[in-house]
Amino acid sequence: MSLNAQQIAVLDWIKAGCPEGVYDDDTNYSHRTSARALANRGLVTIHGHGPTWTATLTARGKVWPDATTEEKSVRQRLAERDRRRSSGTLSDSSPGEPPSRPRASAKSSKTTERKAGPVNIRPARTAAPAAEVAAELAAADRLITQVLEAGGWLVLPEDPAVIAEHERLVAASLRSSLRPKGKRLAIVSVGEWGRGPKAIELTEHFDECVQARPVPVLKHVGTYHPIVKAYLANKDGQYVTAEHLTRAAHILQAVAAEAGKRGLDVFTAERGLKEVNQHSLATVREAHLVLRTPAGVYGLQIREISAPGGAKLARRSWNAPKTMPDWQERRGREFISTGKLDLVVRGPWAPGGDHYRDAKSWTVEDLLPEVFRSFEINKLRSDASERERKRREDERRRQWEVAMASAKEAYAVHARWERFKGRSSDWHEIQQHRAFLAEARRVVERYDGEDRQVLIERLAEAESGLNARDPILHIERLAADPPQPRPEELKPFLKGWSPYGP
Repeated sequence: MSLNAQQIAVLDWIKAGCPEGVYDDDTNYSHRTSARALANRGLVTIHGHGPTWTATLTARGKVWPDATTEEKSVRQRLAERDRRRSSGTLSDSSPGEPPSRPRASAKSSKTTERKAGPVNIRPARTAAPAAEVAAELAAADRLITQVLEAGGWLVLPEDPAVIAEHERLVAASLRSSLRPKGKRLAIVSVGEWGRGPKAIELTEHFDECVQARPVPVLKHVGTYHPIVKAYLANKDGQYVTAEHLTRAAHILQAVAAEAGKRGLDVFTAERGLKEVNQHSLATVREAHLVLRTPAGVYGLQIREISAPGGAKLARRSWNAPKTMPDWQERRGREFISTGKLDLVVRGPWAPGGDHYRDAKSWTVEDLLPEVFRSFEINKLRSDASERERKRREDERRRQWEVAMASAKEAYAVHARWERFKGRSSDWHEIQQHRAFLAEARRVVERYDGEDRQVLIERLAEAESGLNARDPILHIERLAADPPQPRPEELKPFLKGWSPYGP
C-alpha cells in the first residue's frame, strides 16, 4: 500500500512512541486524521481520546513498507495463480480453490475474473517520499549534533525561511537515534515575551522518563475508604446516577488505595480548602477526593456524562419538596444518563482539569495508570521549573552584582573627576589670591603706618593658608579614594537596576 508524505511522517512519529512537541494538539489535529487513515489501512491502532490520545503500531505497521509473512504468502500465491492463468496452465481454478463457474461470454468472463481476481495490494512507497524522509532524518541528525556540540543552545539567524526549515527539522528530530533519551529539541525566543532571535535548545522530554504502572480496580470492595464512604453518602454531590454509582465508587476506591501504596496523602475537599492557597481553591472545591503528590495538591472528581437534549427543568419553589439531587437540579436541564464516566483531575500543570473519559476502546479504569503517571511527569516538570526559576534567579543576581560593580566603578570615576574639577577650581582661586597677596606686599613695602608690622604678619598668615589649601602643593590628595557611595548615589549609574537588590 502507498502512503503520502504526511502519513509516512505520522507513521514514523507513532513508531517513535508519539513523543510530545512534534504536533500541537491544542490547535491542529491533522496528525490524528492521518493516524485514522493509517488505522483504516491496518498499520496502527488508536487508543484514548483528547489528552489521552495515543497510537501504537500493528504487526503490519512495524514492518511497513515490507509485508508481513502472511501477506507475503498471499501475494506469492496470487502472483503464481495469475502467472499460470496467463500461461494457460490454469483455466478455471487453482489448487485449493473451488472450481470457477463456466464462462458464458467474454463479458461474463471479465466480470468473473474481476470478482475472483487477486486482492488489490498496492505497491510499496515510492522512492521519492522515502528519499525525502531519509534526507529529512539525516538533516535532523546533523541538527542534533550541532546543538550538542554547541552545548545545548544554538541561536538561529533572524530569517523566517531558516526558522521555518528548522521548525520542521526539530519535529523530525524526535525520530532521530542521536537524540538523547529524555531530551528533545525545542525552538525558543532568546529575548523576553517572545522577542529577539530564535534559538534551538536541548530540553527535557519527560514522557520518555516515566512508565505507567498498573492500577488494580476491584470488582467487589469489602470496605470502602472513609472518603469513598462519604462520597456514597452525599447524594447531592455524587454527579453520577444511581445505576452507575457503584462503578464510580470502585474507581475512587482504586485511586485511594493506589495513592496509599505510592505514599500519597489522601484527604477530603474540606481539608484541601484549608491547605491550598487562594489561587488553588478551585482545584479542590468540588473534588470527591484530594491527593497530595510530590508535584502538588490535586483534586479528583468523578462525573457521569449526560447525553444531549435534556429538557429544561422548571424552577423549584422554596417550599417544594426535592425530586432530584442538587447536582442534577443545579444543571437546569434534565440529566440523561449514558453510563459514561469522566474522571477530572485538577491541580498543578492541569488548572483547567485533565479529563480521563470512557470511550469506545477504553474505560476510565484503563486510564488510571495514566492518571498516576501524570503526577510523576508533573513532578519532573515542577522540578525542572524550579531549577529554571533558580537558574534565572541566580542569573539575575549575577547580572545585578555585575551592574552594581560597574555602577560603583562608574561612581568612583565620576567622584574622582568631580574632585579633580574641584581642585582645579581651588587652584585657580588660589592663584588669584596669590596675585592679590603679591600686590598687597608691594603696597605694604611703601606703607609707613604704625600697623605696618601687623599687616606684614597678616599677609604671612594668609600665605600660610594659601599654601595649606593649594592642591598643587598637596598633589597626593588627588590619589585618595572617594568615600563609599550611598545607595541613592548609585542610581544614576545602574541603568534601571535597583541599588537595594535584584
